[in-house]
Amino acid sequence: MVRSANPDALWEKAFQWIYEEEKILSDQLGPGESFEAKHRMDPCHGFMIVCDAAALEDGPLSPREYLQQCHLSQISEKNAARRPPVAVVYWPPPPPSWAKLVRCTPQRLHQVEGDAPDKLVAFFAQVRQVAQ
Repeated sequence: MVRSANPDALWEKAFQWIYEEEKILSDQLGPGESFEAKHRMDPCHGFMIVCDAAALEDGPLSPREYLQQCHLSQISEKNAARRPPVAVVYWPPPPPSWAKLVRCTPQRLHQVEGDAPDKLVAFFAQVRQVAQ
């Protein structure tokens, strides 16, 4: 999921991490799709929300609803080891306000600034663990 006024630019960067670097298959949500419905039909091994400054406001680009969907998907999984991790990746500038972005805190949450993709290593490790 990309929460940005310019989603294609952020998706390009996320795609590089997910597929080109990690060789993990990805599926970007389309307009009107939800993590919850997608996960119910085809279980996901991890959720990533990529944001920029537009997501800091409490408007239509806020990730709040999607974090809630991730949380609900996690708690519906009884086996804790199979709960998909969640990464919120913020692409600065300005510096992130995590309190504004993350109003719902799912389990296995990774907060990553876009200029430090090495912090996604733990997230990708959990994704692979869920996939096993």
